Order: sequence, then C-alpha cells, then structure tokens
Amino acid sequence: MSYLLDTNFVINYFKGIFKGEAGKFTDSVINDATHISIIIRMELLSWKSLKAKDEEVINEFISDSIVFSLEETIVKKTISLRKVSKIKLPDAIIAATAIVYDLHLITHNLKDFINIPGLIVLDANAL
Repeated sequence: MSYLLDTNFVINYFKGIFKGEAGKFTDSVINDATHISIIIRMELLSWKSLKAKDEEVINEFISDSIVFSLEETIVKKTISLRKVSKIKLPDAIIAATAIVYDLHLITHNLKDFINIPGLIVLDANAL
C-alpha cells in the first residue's frame, strides 16, 4: 500500500508527535517511497515561521520524495471533484492526486476530504 502525505501529517511527523506503534508506522511510511503533491511542497515551504534549519530539513525531505506535478489527468480529476464536492482548490488537487495515482491519503483534516468519491483517507490522529 502506498500513501500520499498531507501537509499536516508531514509537519506533525517532523514535530515528533507520533509515538509507539504510530511512530513505527509513520517511520515506515516516511522511509518508504514518499509521495507528495506539488501543493504539499508549496505549503511546506511557505510557512511564515519556517526557520532556515527547518527549511533545510524540509527541502531534504522533498528531494527524497516523489512530487506529483499538475499534469493533465490531475487537472481533469480536480475539476470533476470540484463540480461534485464543496472542496477548496488545494484540497481538490491533493485528493485528485491520490485518486489518480491510487494512493491512500494520510491527513489530520478528515473534514476537508470527507465524501470524496474514490478517495481513501487515513486519519493520522488514529494511527
């Protein structure tokens, strides 16, 4: 099983909030082929409080990740999702990326991705 990581999951991973079995699981996800959307890359690097040291760690994480760009299949899926769901554009791009690449989305924001057809979401709070 492969995963697309949402911004809040990545941030909390680097904050070290996952312990015990959740920590083992998140370590295995991060150490596997890590997948993120171009939106996640932009969100991670645009924190207002991002320090130079943290930016270096984030850039290393991104360079080790598979970053999906806004290719035509994702654009078309994003458009179709926005036509049937009340979802913000960045979240629609993230959801579309997960659906197009058959990835499970790991997030803390279930409410942003609820009832999206074809999207499998894992609650990072329940890991």
